[in-house]
Amino acid sequence: MSKRIKIIITVPLVILGLTVIFSTADAAILSINPQNKEFAQGETFLVEVRLNSEQKVINTVEVTLNYPTDSLEVVEITRGGSFLTLWAQEPAFEESAGIITLIGGIPGGSYVVNGKVVTITFRTKMPGGAEIRFDEPGSKVLLNDGLGTKTELSFVNGIFNINNSQFITINSSTHPDEDAWYRKSEFTVSWGLKKEAKYSYVLSASPDEVPDNHSETSVGTVTFTDLTDGIFYFILKQQIPGEDWQVVGKRRTMNDNKSPLPIQTVITQEDSLFDGKFFLIFSTVDKISGIDRYDIIEGAELYRDATSPYVLNDQSRHEEIVVRAFDKAGNSISFTYPGFLEPVALPSNLSIILIALIAMILTIIFFIILSKRSKNKNAEYG
Repeated sequence: MSKRIKIIITVPLVILGLTVIFSTADAAILSINPQNKEFAQGETFLVEVRLNSEQKVINTVEVTLNYPTDSLEVVEITRGGSFLTLWAQEPAFEESAGIITLIGGIPGGSYVVNGKVVTITFRTKMPGGAEIRFDEPGSKVLLNDGLGTKTELSFVNGIFNINNSQFITINSSTHPDEDAWYRKSEFTVSWGLKKEAKYSYVLSASPDEVPDNHSETSVGTVTFTDLTDGIFYFILKQQIPGEDWQVVGKRRTMNDNKSPLPIQTVITQEDSLFDGKFFLIFSTVDKISGIDRYDIIEGAELYRDATSPYVLNDQSRHEEIVVRAFDKAGNSISFTYPGFLEPVALPSNLSIILIALIAMILTIIFFIILSKRSKNKNAEYG
């Protein structure tokens, strides 16, 4: 091939390559974190959906994920720590179809750098490969330009391997359900001992941490005190005589002792919405376990699992309204509207009586003062 032909072929390819690189760099990125990992059969693990807006101001994120139902099951989806503050569609999953969906937003828009969208807890079911991937037509990010313009998107999926090893059962008397959030500062775990086996363990925020090879207990139970908020993993290592040390079990604990952030609320009215009735908009965020539900108390009535916007039953707005948010650990925070009180009009005859009484009192006070002055003068000349 001649030098001229090589140049003719090479230059367009270089230009095309640069075009692909720069167009990808300008695209926002939706990713699964971690992206590649190995787990044991029956193990639970967390993945995060994350977004990098690539210096674009965005206000809406819509995500559809697909996962293999034969090898993975969804345990829970949490919004704790998400940069999204309003949810048009709460994170949800359809187990039979292996689909996860959500739509969330940021009022006013924002740049996002590696921001967490949601955290998903999976449990492995059978050995083999498992891919958690974005449904590209069903996933989009909208710019905060007033037009709902879609930004260019690139996707990073997660590919996982499930091996044949099976962990031993680790129980907890203080946290019996490892998929539930608790308000406790003490964590106790226990497991069945094997004859002459040695055990080493660690409690860590990282599920990948490996205990050292120094035997720490032979009684099959451990208690941790002064536990802080967050997600932690008890990781157990075992050595049977004549064999190498190996990780044989994990147990997760999830703790949240903090209330959600203050509730943001507004009562408003719009002729084109709800037949012009007054309605309440409310929202808050819990950075650890995520918001579980809202309750509204309007007057003497309690409405559980309320959703925003909430149309007021009392359109006069005289009733006190309490909005209460609960996180997944049961912590709560409230906001109270005292109610709108109109001035009470007095009957006309009562108004006349009151005016007459006030005039009479003022007259009496005037004569008392005048009388005292007269006495003082008489004393001076007497």
